Amino acid sequence: MKLMHHSWKNKQRDIDVTQYVYYINAYHYNWHKAIELIIVLRGNIEVSIDNQHYILEEDDVILINPNVGHATLAKTPESVAMLIHLDPIYFQSYYPNYRLLHFTCISNSKTRDDMRF
Repeated sequence: MKLMHHSWKNKQRDIDVTQYVYYINAYHYNWHKAIELIIVLRGNIEVSIDNQHYILEEDDVILINPNVGHATLAKTPESVAMLIHLDPIYFQSYYPNYRLLHFTCISNSKTRDDMRF
């Protein structure tokens, strides 16, 4: 169930952002062209990406690259996450080969309080 949904587009600047806040429940697999940032607001969730499994706790973040299949699963009841989808075309004006960009961003218990997260 979605608790909040917001979208914003600016075609002149190639910005297309969608934000969701929702309950993470049963196993949910998806795949899309957007970069996805997941921030755990409450509870614990499991995120599976390319046969790698990450357990995220409150305040953890993970970034999922475009066109990568991934799944989420609540590990505790009432787990809530905020997702932000950003169309990677935004990076086109900064990097001509923006489709080759690959990000690695996953926090854990040792790093979640670092300024970079």
